[in-house]
Amino acid sequence: MYSPGYFKLGEGVDIWRKEVDLDKYAEYGIIVGHSMGAIVALKLWNIRKNKKLILVNPFLGRRNFSRIIFDWLLYALKEGAYTREKRLSIKYLLKNFRKFFNLAKEDYLKILNEIPKDNISILHGEKDLFLCGKNECDKLRALGFEIKEIAQAGHNWHENFEKEIKKMSS
Repeated sequence: MYSPGYFKLGEGVDIWRKEVDLDKYAEYGIIVGHSMGAIVALKLWNIRKNKKLILVNPFLGRRNFSRIIFDWLLYALKEGAYTREKRLSIKYLLKNFRKFFNLAKEDYLKILNEIPKDNISILHGEKDLFLCGKNECDKLRALGFEIKEIAQAGHNWHENFEKEIKKMSS
C-alpha cells in the first residue's frame, strides 16, 4: 500500500516535502491520497489503471485563486492548520505555492470518470466543511461515487480514517 508518509499505513511520501516519483509508486496495488494527495493518487492510477484508490477528503482542484485562499483560511480558523504530523502554516503554503496551484488548476474529473466504481473508495470527514465540503461531495455523488462519512473527523488526519482504511485494505 502506498499512502502519505505521515499516515503510517505502509510506504509513502509527503507530497509537500518531497517530489513524488510517479513511476516508482505506480506499482502499488492500493494508493491512498489525502486532500491534494488525492490528485497524486489519480495521476498514479492513470499510469497503470489497475489499482484500488482510497481518497480521503479529496481536494480535486478547479477552484479560482481567491476561493482556494478563502477556503484554506476558513479551514485554518475552524479546524486548525496544525497537527502533530504536519504543520500547515502560511509559510508552509507559500513555500509550496507553485506546486499547490499547479495541482489545483487541473481537472481530474476526466480521470475519475475512467475509474471503475469498484476500484475507488472515498472517505470524507464529517467535520470537513471547507476543503472537501458539501459541494465537492455532491459533485462526486453526481458522478456515481459513494462517499463514506467518517465520524468525528475533519479535514486533518484522524484515527478513524486509519481504522477505516485498515478495514478496507485487509
